[in-house]
Amino acid sequence: MLQEDRDAPAHLLFDVSLLTMLVVLTWLVPCLTMAVTYPLAIQAGRVHSNDFYISSSIDTGIAQKIGSFGLTVGAEALFICMAVRYCLVSRHPRNTKRALYLNRVGLLLAMLVNVGTVGVGVFNVSYSPVIHQLFAYTAFISVTVYMAIQLIVDVNLRLDKDDGWEPVLFRLRRTIFTSASVCCLGMAATNFHPNQAIPAAFECALMIQVFFYFALWHGLVLRYSHLIISSPTLMTHFTNFAAATGRDSPHVDDAHTHLLYANQTVKIPIQLPNKALSRS
Repeated sequence: MLQEDRDAPAHLLFDVSLLTMLVVLTWLVPCLTMAVTYPLAIQAGRVHSNDFYISSSIDTGIAQKIGSFGLTVGAEALFICMAVRYCLVSRHPRNTKRALYLNRVGLLLAMLVNVGTVGVGVFNVSYSPVIHQLFAYTAFISVTVYMAIQLIVDVNLRLDKDDGWEPVLFRLRRTIFTSASVCCLGMAATNFHPNQAIPAAFECALMIQVFFYFALWHGLVLRYSHLIISSPTLMTHFTNFAAATGRDSPHVDDAHTHLLYANQTVKIPIQLPNKALSRS
């Protein structure tokens, strides 16, 4: 999915098909996991009308093992997507100092989301409620702040349609973030409420919005998968690809070219020295 050329440290090659699969896994695997663990937990009496936390659905028995596995797979897929986005933003031709700083903060938050989510599955409520909640709130708070940072980064980069920018989807992601923030605060504020159905409802609503937010990354990642290369090895890779697939060699026009890959046309900004362009 992501390769770095030893002779050209800025050379990144993204596999569009694999990125698509990873984006889908970030929300599909956890959803399928919950679809299995909730019926098992309800049957075992662990989940009921006053306690339907996601944590409760993966707390005991086989549901705990399934939940831990599903959350880990989803967390790792999400972290890879976050790491890819970090690489893309750091090499975007219109990035700013503010965007680069926020991008680094976003990577740190991505790590916290990953650790928190895996910790939730490994250290279940029955093992230790305190440790479990520590990991849970680490994941919830980190992912909420991460969404806010990515919205700011998108604005700072002045993305356009070639980057997969869709104003309607951006406004929808912003609305989802606002709602998710309310749910996160509501869950924390009512954590010790006698009626545990209230914080449980906030938690479930928050997770649904998080899944929905990252599901909206699908088109953005596909069209935002840029190759920003500072080496003449660019044309070698493209020419080899063309020879292997029987397609014409890509054409460099100013600082852009197009690569047909996996039936997707991806616009690729490239940064090459003038001498390298003349040799190509």
